[in-house]
Amino acid sequence: MKQSNNYGHAVANTTRSLYNIGFSHFVRFLLLNGIPYNSHDLPLISEDVLIYFVAHCFKVLKLIHTSMKIYLCGIRHAYLKSGYHNPLETPHGEFLPRLTLILKSVKRIQGSQNRTGLSINFLILQEICLRMRKCVFDKYIDCLIETTFIVAFFSFLRCGEFTVMNVDKFDPLTSLCISDIILKTDYTILRLKNLKTDPFRKGIDIKLLKKITLFVLFGFKRYLSIRHSEFGIGFPSDPLFITGKREALTRQFFLVKLKNILELCGYDPNLYNGHSFRSGAATSAGKARVEDHMIKVLGRWKSDSYCRYIKISQLLSNMLNKV
Repeated sequence: MKQSNNYGHAVANTTRSLYNIGFSHFVRFLLLNGIPYNSHDLPLISEDVLIYFVAHCFKVLKLIHTSMKIYLCGIRHAYLKSGYHNPLETPHGEFLPRLTLILKSVKRIQGSQNRTGLSINFLILQEICLRMRKCVFDKYIDCLIETTFIVAFFSFLRCGEFTVMNVDKFDPLTSLCISDIILKTDYTILRLKNLKTDPFRKGIDIKLLKKITLFVLFGFKRYLSIRHSEFGIGFPSDPLFITGKREALTRQFFLVKLKNILELCGYDPNLYNGHSFRSGAATSAGKARVEDHMIKVLGRWKSDSYCRYIKISQLLSNMLNKV
């Protein structure tokens, strides 16, 4: 296997796509500033060039701090893949000091800006699911979307863990399949094979017990029953969630339906996104006095980033009592 292919498998498909986007912006930046670019012979870049690129991302591209870091990682990935030294480090293996300071400055400037994307807590989840029962799209799509809402919330799922970016991106080795759901009388197991925090793709089993299972178990049984009547049983390697066209559920399809139902329920759809269920689950668990370390485990967070999702909600006093 070629070295470039090894680097290609070093990151997840979604991450690689973001890296490619970031590097393509960097290439355009180089050309705009008169720096020659050859894909077979990458130009040597200094710390000054990277600092100017960050300024370009801030002023022209209007990117947030985290996106800038992803773009820089894309540059690093491209150079390492081509056999060059890590351009984000000094020859001694230390982070570039001035670039680090610039990134900290950007983070500080943007720190006071509110993050977009409100949480969908348990009460909102309940409201939108009840609205789905009154026929919003059609029988199958209503059931499909309601099931994804419930599973995303109670399993603390990232949007990319139950959807695909494009229909042709579905891969039974990494995407959710029919075989990845196990329904028992007292628990449900959801097998995740492609995790953001699992670079070696060992996978993880999410086991939902007791009262939570009532929501997830009922949702899955109802969804699979309607799906089987519409499209047949299917194969174990088929996508777990499919649209009316028998295609894997895409992120765009899911978000459009989510925003439609939120608007029908009187919420501003622009204030919510695919992460709203995951953050809402963390918020609801925090309000229900679930210990922080347990929330971290439930959401499969490797860092303390989950803390920013534990938001105050005036509408929810105790999720566990409601459940």
